[in-house]
This record gives sequence, C-alpha cells and structure tokens, in this order.
Amino acid sequence: MGIPNLLRFMKPFIEPVHIKKYAGQRVGIDAYSWLHKGAYSCSMELCMNPKSAGARRYISYFMHHVNLLRHHKVVPVVVFDGGSMPCKSATDEDRHKKRELSLVLGKETLKQGNTAAAIDFFRKAVQITPSMAYQLIQILRSENVEFVVAPYEADAQLAYLASLDADQGGIAAVITEDSDLIAYGCTAIIFKMDRFGKGEEFIMDKTLMTVKDGLSFQDFDQNLFTGMCVLAGCDFLPSVSGIGTKRAYSLVSKHKSIDLVLSTLKLDKRYSVPDDYTGSFWKTLAVFNHARVYDVKSKSLKHLKPLEEQYLDYLAGDLDILGPYPYKFHFIHELEYVISVCRNLMHYCFSDSSVLTIEHDFGTTNNGDIHLLVPFFLNMHLHLCLFVLEEGTKMTKRVQKQKQKQGSQRN
Repeated sequence: MGIPNLLRFMKPFIEPVHIKKYAGQRVGIDAYSWLHKGAYSCSMELCMNPKSAGARRYISYFMHHVNLLRHHKVVPVVVFDGGSMPCKSATDEDRHKKRELSLVLGKETLKQGNTAAAIDFFRKAVQITPSMAYQLIQILRSENVEFVVAPYEADAQLAYLASLDADQGGIAAVITEDSDLIAYGCTAIIFKMDRFGKGEEFIMDKTLMTVKDGLSFQDFDQNLFTGMCVLAGCDFLPSVSGIGTKRAYSLVSKHKSIDLVLSTLKLDKRYSVPDDYTGSFWKTLAVFNHARVYDVKSKSLKHLKPLEEQYLDYLAGDLDILGPYPYKFHFIHELEYVISVCRNLMHYCFSDSSVLTIEHDFGTTNNGDIHLLVPFFLNMHLHLCLFVLEEGTKMTKRVQKQKQKQGSQRN
C-alpha cells in the first residue's frame, strides 16, 4: 500500500511526535488504516466467524485511538474510502486474489492444527467489508465523532482537507499508514501512531527546505516531488523495471524536469520503458494532483486542485480517470437492497423539486441509473442513507403495503 520503500527513503526527514502536539486542532484519520490495524487483532475471527463478538475487536481498537485523541484535546475527523478509482482496478483485483488465496491457506493450515501459522495467513486474508465500516460509523455517530465518506480515495480527501483553513473545515495533520499521502502533497502526516499517542511525523514544507544525510529537496517543488513518487511506482502505475525510490530521486534531482526524466528513461538502454508509459505517467500525476474530492461546505464534488491546462491535454477529455462523474459507488455494494429502497425513498420522501435539484447538480438519473445517487445520499443526505441501512427492510415492507393499498383502492 502506497509508494514502495518511500517511508524508509524519507526516514531522515521523519521525526518523533506525540499527538498532544495537535491539542486544540482538527486531525484527519485514514479510517481504513486503523480498521486494518484493528482487524489484525481479530483476523481469525473475522475470517472464520465474522458475526462473533470476538470479530468486533477492531472497533475497540479504533475507538481507543479516537478517545486517545480526544483525551489530548485533539478533534478527530474520520475519513472513509469511497468508490474504486478506475486506474487502480488492476491493483485491487490483484490484492483480492491474494486475499482469497491466503484465506484458503489459512483454513487449511488451521485444520492441520497450526494455529499460529494460520493466523499469519488470516491477517493477509482479512478484508475490511462495507458492513464493518458501517458498524464503525454507527459508533462514531453515537459518540458524535465527525466523519466523511470520500467519493473515491480517502487519501485525496484527506489531502484536500489538509489544504483548507480550520474555519473552512480543514485539518492540521493526517494520521495514516499509507505513504500515498506524501505523494498527494499532504502538509503534515503522522505515521505509526501507537496506543499511547507516539508516532512519526512528516512535514512537507520542512522537507522541501532541508538537507539531511546527503538528500536535498531544496530544488524540488510539490509537482517534482510527486513526480518522483510516481516514478518509484504506486497503486495507479507500476514503476519501470529497475527504477525504485532512490533511482527516481536521483533522476528528478539531476534533471529537475519531469519531461527530461521521461525522455532520458526512453533513451537509456538499461531500462525497458513501455510504449504507453509516458501517457500513463502524466495521467497518474493528474490523479495525485487533481483527483475528485467532496467539498463539505458546498456539498459538491470538486478537484483536489484546480485542473491545469496541460493535464487536460494529457487526459484528452477523459476526466473519469480522476474519478468518474457521476460515478458508481462500491462502499455499500454488498447491501444491494439499498438501491431499491433508495428508489422508494426518491419517490416517497422527496418532492419533485428536490429530485430535480439532485439531477441538475449530479447528472440526469433514471430507474436504471438510480445506483449513481447512492454516494450522494452518503454525503448530502448521510443521515437518511444511514437510516436506510438500519431500517431498509422495514421501509420496503411499508412501501409495498402502501402500494397494495393504493392498488386495492383503485380496483
């Protein structure tokens, strides 16, 4: 997850920190990062008996850390991943296959009586499901903890919030285990925070002005830094064989131009550069700079940063790579009944003017495309969508009875 070996490479610029440094400030939390860490403690239960009490220990882990922040007067803002990015589909599929294989091996090893080895496989197999995220959301709501469901990558949403002032809903730092936040240009990141609040802090502005252990980013701007990360390989684009973080740094530091670096790679016979690599590189860089995010204040989608003309040329009008718009949402794909309930809610709970407003803002919808509205229920009408998740079956039965009553009256 993230840029391979980036944190190890950037170690000279990462310093110890305690969360109390951010007392009185808002700090973003990469929800799935803590969910994954919490799930490790109950991975066997999640894989073998997900409805058991032991399989909910990930919630205790998560809320312990939330309460730790609140104890130190830090305001937590939890951000969940949303839909899958098209350019990440290959990575997601590969991870899914690896998890399935690990699950099979874990069950076989457990049957053989080797519990310790089985747990290692289960930790690799465990998957954060929509129902797990939803159970956590219920707890966050009851505890009045602020949370946001990103339209796509939580990393992009967190980076966007970090770019805002506090009075605009911004955050002072992000807690995560994902080095992609560095590539997104997040201003302050806390990695490896333990149960006592100690972690490791990366500050972007400080890094770009500092020379340490022979490494200097003083000639880098944010775009060059992100370009270095993309060259090193990421979830959206694998690196050219033979190019890692160290080599990517050397190339960017030497040429100080992404165009020159790409041209040099093509001419260097030591590297086998795919024909479509340059185009894919610029598209990936566009994702890190201009991914679609959710603006809580305006209740609308926008780009992480205003889209630049050069990227419009590289994207050739295909802005879906930044997050399809309107888009299919997979956060609750396992709860398919919500789609039909949302259709009923659209008919029974909204006036015609409300429906028209949603269609005007997010694109025309019809019965075949009603699933496109589900993410907007999560962000624009979050309380309503969560009510659907809790009471969906009851609502459906009530609507069906009402339709039957109306039908009998007509007859």
